[in-house]
Amino acid sequence: MNKITIKVPTGVRFISDVPEIKTTYNNDLPPNAVIDKQVTGVGGSHIALCNKEPYIVAVHLIRMIENKVGQKDKYGHVCSVTGDTTREDIETYLKSGGIKFLCTYDSVPKLQQILGDRSNQFRLLVDEVHCLISYLDRFKPSVALKLIDGVDGFKSVSYLTATPTNYDYLPAPLKLLDQVKFEWEDAHKPDLVHSYATRSLTEDVLSTVLDKLDNSTDELYIFYNSRRYVVSLVKKILELKKELSLDDINILFSESDENTQYFKKYLGSKFKYGEFPNGVNNKRLTICSSMAFEGSDFYPNQLNGANPTSIVVSDPRSKTMRFDINVQLKQICGRFRANQVTGLMPVNKIIYLWAGQTEDIVLDEEDFLKTVKHCFKQSTDGLAANLTNEMVLGALRFSAANHHGYWILDENKEVMVHPYAIEAQMSSYHALHSDSFVLDGNISDSTIVSKLSDLSKDLNTFQVPLLPSTYKTALGRVPSVQSLVKEYTTIVESARINPDFRIELEQFLTSNSEFSEWLEAGVTPQNMNTLNSRPKIQQLARDLKILAKVDKVNLPFRVGQIYSKTKIKEVIQQYYNNNGIKLKAKATDIKKYFDVKTTTNAKAEGCFKIIKKL
Repeated sequence: MNKITIKVPTGVRFISDVPEIKTTYNNDLPPNAVIDKQVTGVGGSHIALCNKEPYIVAVHLIRMIENKVGQKDKYGHVCSVTGDTTREDIETYLKSGGIKFLCTYDSVPKLQQILGDRSNQFRLLVDEVHCLISYLDRFKPSVALKLIDGVDGFKSVSYLTATPTNYDYLPAPLKLLDQVKFEWEDAHKPDLVHSYATRSLTEDVLSTVLDKLDNSTDELYIFYNSRRYVVSLVKKILELKKELSLDDINILFSESDENTQYFKKYLGSKFKYGEFPNGVNNKRLTICSSMAFEGSDFYPNQLNGANPTSIVVSDPRSKTMRFDINVQLKQICGRFRANQVTGLMPVNKIIYLWAGQTEDIVLDEEDFLKTVKHCFKQSTDGLAANLTNEMVLGALRFSAANHHGYWILDENKEVMVHPYAIEAQMSSYHALHSDSFVLDGNISDSTIVSKLSDLSKDLNTFQVPLLPSTYKTALGRVPSVQSLVKEYTTIVESARINPDFRIELEQFLTSNSEFSEWLEAGVTPQNMNTLNSRPKIQQLARDLKILAKVDKVNLPFRVGQIYSKTKIKEVIQQYYNNNGIKLKAKATDIKKYFDVKTTTNAKAEGCFKIIKKL
């Protein structure tokens, strides 16, 4: 095993143009290697599909195959191999002189069997190896194991990724290969702002989307791996934005029968899946599931001067909305390509909305590794102790079938301990705690988040816009006085930079009975102080401003210590009293300022342990 670094000089945009690739490797990728290309969209698989070498390129999604095969002007005569491909199809292609195959991970054994001894003429490139490792962890472990352990017989085998990969946590067969890393002089960290949802992630997404629809001309791309939440979001958008129809929204999900039935049931029988934006067929709003997170090219329409805005939604507590988003965030950043008409690279603004924190975000590497090893030992010991207990084995089979992470099913549907469980878990952990890089985009040092784990240190660099009260009313909600004051003060603040705020203010005031009953007719910027003179509004606004500025440094709570709820309530109330905040303190107010864990003391009294400052 060798460690090889390939330097990419400034101005080089694609791997095929890297001098060392042209000379040392004769316009090919390094053979028998794990290749970290560091950034997306630089043409890694392009080399394999376009050079003179016979190649099999394996990817994890059929849609990725369709995306490549559909670009015939770029890739030419390529044979796609999926579950529907027959031996006759493959033999006919070979007889025609074809030497390039695109297939899914689970189709590699099928293709190898058909090729037989001819396999040694082909190089195998496993693209997006981080997805293979994800398969090891949660999705299709049997497919991943079969691919990793069954690649003998090819001329060479290489694994390609742009997602950070710690070689210490790779499956054992991959550790024997060369480690190749590209270092791009032009690479930089992506421009990313984020916000942690302490209440409703769904409402944060809705208010952010509505704000962009109302106040920008950007094409919006929402990466949201939840069928149920996407349906809810779309229905609310259509309810609030009467000028839009379902035809104005591009929904990219895998076209399974189950998905189709679901969308038609809740969005109407006229629902149809969208197309990948090619710069011509683009819609204002595109919503993508995990099937579009990687390996698919988006071409924004920049003819109107607008750039794409990506809104990435994640809940680490959800199986479908954690690693398939977190590990692939950098892949999302790199989906956008230069406009095919203008040649201009888009400036992709990324808003990351998230909720929930898990151990792999909060714990350091040593502690998380201990946790994983402990779980692995428990799984191993538990299986060994119950090999003859059919009732327990039945429960374990169920857990394995539902992606337990430590138990999997073998080819005979019998439960077994995942041989690479530790490597899979730690690879995912490492992806969360590693820097990400892109070649294109707008750089702002003040908004860069280099590691997803940094999110827990700085919960917000993006202020989620308020959901206007007019929208709340349209959704049948009654806004609280507190939320109305927030919105009112936001509008008033905008008066300093927006002289036309009068219309917005009047619309706001007349749409809310909470306020309108307090107002004299004909509110203008000149007599607007009528509102400010109202004691209730005045006090609420003052409290909100004070609460927003609470200095948690001055709250006498220490990280690692346990405090009774009674004591916490007492301390926070004293802080409110000292700062003129006319609110009644609750023990749960501590959660606004600290990450805490519920526990008990020796007296069995309810307590909170202070984990860290928010």
